[in-house]
Amino acid sequence: MGEAALPYLIDFIGDANPEISNRIAAIIKRPKDPALRVEVAVRLLATADPDQMESGVYMLFESPIEDYDLFVKRTRNARGLERAIFQPVAEQLANWKKITERFNRRYERLRREKPAVAAKELKLHRGSMYYQAEAAYWTALDAAQAYPPVQGRTNREATTRPGK
Repeated sequence: MGEAALPYLIDFIGDANPEISNRIAAIIKRPKDPALRVEVAVRLLATADPDQMESGVYMLFESPIEDYDLFVKRTRNARGLERAIFQPVAEQLANWKKITERFNRRYERLRREKPAVAAKELKLHRGSMYYQAEAAYWTALDAAQAYPPVQGRTNREATTRPGK
């Protein structure tokens, strides 16, 4: 079913049963629809599971211009651990969005004037996305691990599924 199945699967991201949660996270690919992509990324981040958080961050950083505003809007009312995780991702994503917007303006000019240089810079820009995403991931992971857990529960257990 491909992407059409995602709306039915995303409720199981962060499921209390780790096997279900991990299997769902493993089969979900990056959605093409920005709203669905942001929803999946938010739910992956909210698990506070390092592997799932990393997948969520990378989903967002591939299309910062499309995803930033949707991400900020979707996470605006987050509290507790989720807010601690989402805030550094939003900050890094805002920086990456600005960098990408500046790059796109320069790239269009270079593409017309110096196509070979433009191709080289495009490759460099795409490669630098990984550095930006890694910075967001590690900052969010640090925030999740530093966040005080609810009495008697781990941070992962204390995280509620978004929208629930």
